Amino acid sequence: MLQIALMVLSWLMMPGNVAVGFADDETSTVEVYFARENVPAEVKTGSRVHLLRLDGRTVTRTGKVSQTTTILASNVVAESVTMVEKPASPEQAVKVVLRVKKIQLRTVERAKTQMVTVMETDSDGNRKTVKKRA
Repeated sequence: MLQIALMVLSWLMMPGNVAVGFADDETSTVEVYFARENVPAEVKTGSRVHLLRLDGRTVTRTGKVSQTTTILASNVVAESVTMVEKPASPEQAVKVVLRVKKIQLRTVERAKTQMVTVMETDSDGNRKTVKKRA
């Protein structure tokens, strides 16, 4: 069984992708890093997104991907989306600054510092378990 708790962005399809504003006193920004595969190409500055925790991902031999996710913060605004030139790890390839409600900030910050167990399989079929920061 694969156990992962990394973060994923999900793009909200809205007419014209119009961003709805928040009052300044009830929002805050948070910086989150993602793997390239976890940020849809449609996510741009001003996009509305859901921040999801990736609880599990399974890839079949034919390449079909199945994911299990949990919503951490819904309907948040991507303030900026930046590709990192030379990321320290593949999980830090895209930097996204999100504008979240203050009540969502605690959940996001807690998820960022959480240590998770990742079971990886290499091309030879060997499995290894690694502890990573979400």
